[in-house]
Amino acid sequence: MRDLPSVIWFARRHTRSRLSREPVLRRSAWSQQRRIHQYAGNVKKRHGGRTLVIDRNLVHAPVARIR
Repeated sequence: MRDLPSVIWFARRHTRSRLSREPVLRRSAWSQQRRIHQYAGNVKKRHGGRTLVIDRNLVHAPVARIR
């Protein structure tokens, strides 16, 4: 499908972190190596004595290309 972007970054929060079986994305549209799933948001994590608020993502795709 040439009219679609090469990578999809989708957010469906409060679900399991997985790249397949997403109900609104056709399997033929993006392979699993071209998907990024944001499955949780506003998650608090402590690192180095500081608390950070982050999103949680499952990544199996390029997020940037440097030429």
